[in-house]
Amino acid sequence: MIVGNDEKVSWDAAGKTVLLPPGKDTVLVIDIGTDPLAPRILANLPLMNSIFGPPTNLAITPDQSLALVANSMDWVKDGASWKSVPDNKLYVIDLTARPPKLIDTVTVGKQHSGMSINRAGNLALNANRTDHSVSVLRIAGKTVTLIDLEANPARVIDKVVIGDGPEGFAISPTGKLAAALLLTGSNAAKTAWFYNRNATVVALKIDGKKVTRTNEVDVRGLPEGVVFSDDGRYIYVGNFMDSDISILRVDGDQIVNTGKPLALPGHPASMRGRTR
Repeated sequence: MIVGNDEKVSWDAAGKTVLLPPGKDTVLVIDIGTDPLAPRILANLPLMNSIFGPPTNLAITPDQSLALVANSMDWVKDGASWKSVPDNKLYVIDLTARPPKLIDTVTVGKQHSGMSINRAGNLALNANRTDHSVSVLRIAGKTVTLIDLEANPARVIDKVVIGDGPEGFAISPTGKLAAALLLTGSNAAKTAWFYNRNATVVALKIDGKKVTRTNEVDVRGLPEGVVFSDDGRYIYVGNFMDSDISILRVDGDQIVNTGKPLALPGHPASMRGRTR
């Protein structure tokens, strides 16, 4: 699993965004395969990452040899403060190295807004919001609505109400369960009527072309990324406000919080497991 930490942005007690100087962002490479309940940080790389962008701006190839990490926004001086501007950097990380390391930085389109790698592991597509384009990358060597992909053209055939402030979303490798993150005002002013200390994760049962909301569990503040383990038995949720990862267990078509968080040396703004 890879996690991008953004240390340039925080929120004060009044819910006001606080912009801090750059230079402390990191990308973590985390082992969730050896012991799912005790993830281990394999590498802590000093690379810029931004919460101002979707938590899917990074991906791991199916063979787990490479990780691609796109940075949506750069950080520039704005008088006595700072501001974000569209960035165009894509980091290439060698996961086979011990420890994993940055091996290249590729220039693509501006303001990355989502990335996917194909199952063959030889093609990556990167959406660029500012440039109104999609970057096509060849790899050599190293929402809630349900869309019926069998139809031509594809069309929405169902929808399910999940709650307030959905952010991250992931589907289990089993194809039988999905997890959606709800912010629930966890980064709002503490005096706001919609403020909640904790956020939630909603479980969605997938039965053919029917999706049903089953249960939800609490996690911590401002969850951004969500990752399923390879066997679909565990779910990892990155909590930006608390600098940790909640570890959830899949129990049938429901989810349970194990109460075993993983502390991180930063604020997780994005997360992704390997492409399957």
